[in-house]
Amino acid sequence: MNTINFNKYLGWLFTVLAFMAGVHTLVWLFKDPTLWLDDAMLMKSVVTRDFFGLFAGMLDYSQSAPIGWLLIVKTFETVFGNTPFVLRLTGVILYFISALLVYLLSKNTFKYQIPMMPVAVFMSLGIVQNFAICTKPYMSDVCFSLLTLWVYYKYLQHKMPTLVAFLLMALFIWFAFGALFVMCGVCAYHFFWQSALLYKKKVAVKQFLNKVAPLLLVLLSVGLYYFLWALPASKNTPSVNEDNSWTFLAFPLVPHGMKDLKLLLSMFKDFTSPIGKVFLLQYLIGFAVAVKMLWRSWYFKSFAIMALMVMVVSSLGLYPIAIRLLLSQFVFTTLLAFWGLDQIVGNIAKNKVTVSLLLLLVFLPMAWVLKLTVDYRDKVFFANNEQYKACIDYIYKVKSPKAKIYIANIQRPMAEYYSNYETSSAFFEPKILEKGDKIWGTSYRQLHNNEAYVYRFFMQPDKVKENIEAITKYNDVYFMNVHSESDVFSNFLADFKKTGARIEKVYSFCGSDVYRYHK
Repeated sequence: MNTINFNKYLGWLFTVLAFMAGVHTLVWLFKDPTLWLDDAMLMKSVVTRDFFGLFAGMLDYSQSAPIGWLLIVKTFETVFGNTPFVLRLTGVILYFISALLVYLLSKNTFKYQIPMMPVAVFMSLGIVQNFAICTKPYMSDVCFSLLTLWVYYKYLQHKMPTLVAFLLMALFIWFAFGALFVMCGVCAYHFFWQSALLYKKKVAVKQFLNKVAPLLLVLLSVGLYYFLWALPASKNTPSVNEDNSWTFLAFPLVPHGMKDLKLLLSMFKDFTSPIGKVFLLQYLIGFAVAVKMLWRSWYFKSFAIMALMVMVVSSLGLYPIAIRLLLSQFVFTTLLAFWGLDQIVGNIAKNKVTVSLLLLLVFLPMAWVLKLTVDYRDKVFFANNEQYKACIDYIYKVKSPKAKIYIANIQRPMAEYYSNYETSSAFFEPKILEKGDKIWGTSYRQLHNNEAYVYRFFMQPDKVKENIEAITKYNDVYFMNVHSESDVFSNFLADFKKTGARIEKVYSFCGSDVYRYHK
């Protein structure tokens, strides 16, 4: 067996690994994990509004998402019902479509000798799998960003008319905000490329206009999207005058001091932690080869323009740099880096032993990250998501009809999900609300950010007192904490006990506890 055939068989091995990683995601999904806080906050608008209501503007709980993505999720919810499985279905479908696009780009654009290598890595990465099962538009950003590049590739191969290609790009922005940056990079490259051909007199003016005129459609679509959707959504978020983590996350295009360098380092650590440090070695190797061999190629230049667009837009503060935005960039980074490794395997290695050792550099980190992902899901992520449901189920199982359930403010979206979103209110209510057997508490904490990634919580004594009084005016009340807010809750519980109230812990599940107050 020669080295080329050996590589093909290894390609099939990676295909199997990728399939196993994808099946693992589906198996985890079929466990039907409960929605976590951010999921529930966004899904409230999807579940409680009709299709036209989604166009009404500001979503509940200061949430925002591309309208096209919201319509897809709403369609599934309308047809199949309101369950965590159905609400997560869009992300999983886009996950597999994205994997197909990674394969097509690897095989056709990058000319991989082992095109399944980046597919296997992409599908098994914990950050990708976790985003695939969130009820957030993360995978939509990835999928439509990849689709933008694939459409442009088809255009370059003369398999798609110019007008059709850029009409599709103009449409993609309504399904994924992250696709905007990819689209702008591609469009900028296309304009400068055609301008260079005109300058060199390789195309006539009429031909130049025919090639660049469709860019106006993209520009028009971006303008409409910004003024009709993105701008109103940005006004829905907490004020920039408040101490708010997003305020400090604008990417410094040109660092002006140690503060900016510290922010860049914090962002880098936040982004790379789900990937694994071993993968960084792969990227360094891959980029070293890719930069050397692709410097004059169109796709490397378009990636560079795209990366610059991300930094420019973020530095203006239009969208904070976070994992959800960088994920679409990470996919292209993976493609480029593993293209470099593929070149090493195919062109530098001369025998099977060398090929095998080089591919172990890909396989071993992939297996390691997949193992960490499994551990994280089974021991942390799944358990944390199930905490609230378990506590609610327990309370309804044991409480009397006259007993009340006190819901802390931070728990509200999840509680509303389990009562079919029976209330419609802001995240931070100015006063205690009561409905049926529930007491909806007000926020008794304040979050302050002096700098990015530094959070400080402060208790508000008057609000703590108000919430305690809302509980103690009844004879029998159940209340609970969720693991993610344990520090704040412990302070609240300590103040509660200072009143001499009779409180007992009656149930515990994975770090979340149910307490009962009774006279």
